Amino acid sequence: MKTGFNGIYQLNQNTNGRYGTPAGLLNQKDEVYNRDVLKWWNDALQNVTIKSGDWKDAVTNDPNGFFFFDPPYRDSFADYGNGFGDEALVSLLDFADAQNLVFVANRADDAWFDNQSRSMQVHYFDITYTAGRRKKTEDGFVAKKAREILLYKTNRAVMV
Repeated sequence: MKTGFNGIYQLNQNTNGRYGTPAGLLNQKDEVYNRDVLKWWNDALQNVTIKSGDWKDAVTNDPNGFFFFDPPYRDSFADYGNGFGDEALVSLLDFADAQNLVFVANRADDAWFDNQSRSMQVHYFDITYTAGRRKKTEDGFVAKKAREILLYKTNRAVMV
């Protein structure tokens, strides 16, 4: 998965429901697995519950809980098997805004997030897509530039 686009695991209709994540720019040169990094994550994730599915079914009312949400991008070509429009994103942001320790990632191609009134801090950063949004040129593939957003609240000390 590391050699696919950002480690995403994607099933596609054109692959008959099998793994079909785009390969990115096809320039993977570093090691695929780093034993020290895997060990760090193994240690860090002990006693952690990772859930996948509808966020409303996955969350708990733990005031000391840490939440990380990576909902489908707004206006994305991929709906991951279900729709996730602005109304669903507003509902998620309302929940996230009430938490003590939360991170929400998304794409910010327009001013939609700027128009949301929230107490979360906002960080924008520029990225380069290496799959799905690339075009072929005479010199090879050129990746598309994009803007991402991270909304977050860290109202308590974080210990890892």
